[in-house]
Amino acid sequence: MSASFPLWEPHELPIDASILWQCGPVRIYFRRRDQDWLIASHVSSDRSIEAKVELCEDFPPNIQWSRWALNQDATKFKIRPCMPDRPIVVRPSTQLALPPGSQVQFFVSIPLWLDVGVYVQNKYVFSSTPIPSAILSSTWFGDVLEGELCYALRTFAYRNVDHFDLLPNRVLCPLTITNQSPDFLEFDKICLEVKYLGIYKGEERLWANAVRIRNLHRDQIGNVTYERSTPLMAKKGELLAPSQKVPAQSLASRVFGLSALNPFQIFDNP
Repeated sequence: MSASFPLWEPHELPIDASILWQCGPVRIYFRRRDQDWLIASHVSSDRSIEAKVELCEDFPPNIQWSRWALNQDATKFKIRPCMPDRPIVVRPSTQLALPPGSQVQFFVSIPLWLDVGVYVQNKYVFSSTPIPSAILSSTWFGDVLEGELCYALRTFAYRNVDHFDLLPNRVLCPLTITNQSPDFLEFDKICLEVKYLGIYKGEERLWANAVRIRNLHRDQIGNVTYERSTPLMAKKGELLAPSQKVPAQSLASRVFGLSALNPFQIFDNP
C-alpha cells in the first residue's frame, strides 16, 4: 500500500450515514445521527495490510460506541497518526553484541496511535484519547526508583528495509548505534522516547525521524540524538504529525538493558 493513500485526508460524513475507516488491523466506525456522532473502534490481532474508507452497514457484535454531541455544521472528520503515549522498549528476538568501535543501523517498526478529529468552528478538534492500532504488553524499564512504565515491542530489528511488510499502521524509525566504549556492548532491549519522534509520509510507507545512540561506558547510559529533520529514506516526505516534545540536542539517558539486570517486568495483554 502506498503511503499516499488518502487515509490521512478529511472525509465527509453525511447525515444518517455510517463509514468504516480501516488502517491495517484497526477499524474505526462513524455513524451520524442529526447532531450526534457515534464513534467506535475495534483492533484485531491479525497483520492486515488493508487500508480503506468506505460506507458500511455491518458492525462487530458488542461494539462499544462513544457519543459525540456536535453542532449541525460538523460534517467532516480526520484521523491524525501519532506515537504511543509511553516510551517503547524495543526487544530484539535475540541478544545483540557490538564490539568496540563498531556502528550498526537497525530499523524499528512502531505501531501508530490514531487521533480522531472533527471539523468544528473552522478547525479540526481532536480527541484527548488516541486509539492504539495494536495491542502491546506493558513492561518496566530501569530500576525501582528511577524506572518508568513502557510498552514492550518485540522485533527482529532488521537491518534491511525490504524485510519489512508494508503495513499501513506502522511507522519505521531508523536507529543507529555506535559503541565508543573499550568494551563489548551487550543488550537485549532499547528504550526509545517516542514523544520525540515525528511522523512523515514517504512514497511507500510512514517514517519517523532518525535516532542516533552513542555508547561511551559499560553503565548502559547512552548519548541519544533524536534528529529533527526528515529522514533520508522518506526523501521529501510530508510531515503528518510533529513530535509531541522537542528534544534537546543530545540526551544522556539509560537506553540499553539486559533482562538479567531487570527482574521488574509487568505483562498484560501478552
